[in-house]
Amino acid sequence: MNKLELIHTAALRAGMDEKAMAAAWNALQEVIIETLVAGENVHVMGFGTFEVRERAARMAMNPRTKEKIQVGKTRAAVFK
Repeated sequence: MNKLELIHTAALRAGMDEKAMAAAWNALQEVIIETLVAGENVHVMGFGTFEVRERAARMAMNPRTKEKIQVGKTRAAVFK
């Protein structure tokens, strides 16, 4: 299921039009992103938790040139 199918199905079940559901979805997505950027977790009871995890620096390889490069540590959003 892609985003448009999700919005369509949720709009039908909630009795809303698709534009209103899309606006609600986008607002929810923005709030989750802003909260994660601020360093906080988002826990939705009965659904799951969005959190940010640190990824350590590592060596990687360009598959085309076989050149080894250093990839710095990063932060990544995860859902569990």
